[in-house]
Amino acid sequence: MSKPDNNDYKIPESAVLIGFSNGLPGGVFEALSRFLSQQGVEVETLSFRFPGNYIETNMPRGLYQEKSQWTAVTSLLHVIHCIALYRRPSYKRVVAFCGDPISAQVGIAFKLTRRVDYVVYYAIDFSKVRFALSLLQFMYFSLRQISLKFSDEVWCSGTPIKNELQKLGPNCLFEVVPNGVPPEFIRHLADLKSVDYTLWFVGNLTSLTSLDIVIESVPNLVRTFPFIHLHVIGDGPERASLERLSRDLDVSALITWHGKVEHNLIPDLVKEGIGIALYKADPNAYAQFGDSIKVKEYLALGLPVIVSRNTPAAALVDELSVGISCEVTVADFTSSVKRIFVDQSVYLRYRSNALSKRDKLRWSNSFLPAYQRLVQRIKDGS
Repeated sequence: MSKPDNNDYKIPESAVLIGFSNGLPGGVFEALSRFLSQQGVEVETLSFRFPGNYIETNMPRGLYQEKSQWTAVTSLLHVIHCIALYRRPSYKRVVAFCGDPISAQVGIAFKLTRRVDYVVYYAIDFSKVRFALSLLQFMYFSLRQISLKFSDEVWCSGTPIKNELQKLGPNCLFEVVPNGVPPEFIRHLADLKSVDYTLWFVGNLTSLTSLDIVIESVPNLVRTFPFIHLHVIGDGPERASLERLSRDLDVSALITWHGKVEHNLIPDLVKEGIGIALYKADPNAYAQFGDSIKVKEYLALGLPVIVSRNTPAAALVDELSVGISCEVTVADFTSSVKRIFVDQSVYLRYRSNALSKRDKLRWSNSFLPAYQRLVQRIKDGS
């Protein structure tokens, strides 16, 4: 292969996506890979996995603490393995997108060894308390500081994340890249003439996702809507206790537990109804800072949404008039469901608004502005 001239060399022709494959929510890097390929960029992915279970404190604190030390060691070995294996494509301008502080160290090491030219630290989520083990907490936050200092720019999936990281790295170059939805979620939907009294929950079954509040509301709701039904897509440590709660309340027949479902199959499973995105108020939880992929995917599927008032997603729901933001209580959630279902015109209006706005929620619309500015910076040599 002949070496291109200097002008061509400044165009990013290749990208390497680096991250923990079981730590990236909602197919973010899959969407980024698809977008970059559409821009004519060759894409390579270096991914490594946490062995065993996830050890975030968004799960019950200390649940996996005894495994944390070994997890840190084996994760470090994965990182070293990735650094050793990666080879720079010949004569190509290479950009590294790194999905967490640990992965960013790989990108920075690649830049120091001239295997990439530009490093983007992609802050997909944020939490003030990350791990149950204090040593891991210190290590993680230290690596985040290094990522902010030595990455060429920082992409944040929401303005609250950017605001928090700016306090830690005020001189960084930040881009807000809102989360989006994949094309398979934007499907054709026929006109709806009547309401299907169905509730949909998609997500991890943890103590923070407030599915217990939803289940506790079902006995009241069934008195108003005899055919109401709750579908639960997902799994997690709270599933057994939630199923037990449904039996204690004698509403098991009104709930279908689908378990874990492949992400690309969700659009075929979810039909009409209300999408639920409730989160308990926790100042350390991801939901307090992130841009909710779940809410946007509900909207893309034509579902009005009930979202907890204490999250950034509530502002989006209120702005687009596609649902209701409520307090995370049985009374307020029950009232919100009734407001949407009792007057069918309310449900149909929210649904129509969701469908009219969903094209704007595509991943391509999120990535394009930030990517164009990145390309210009590379061309300008900044």
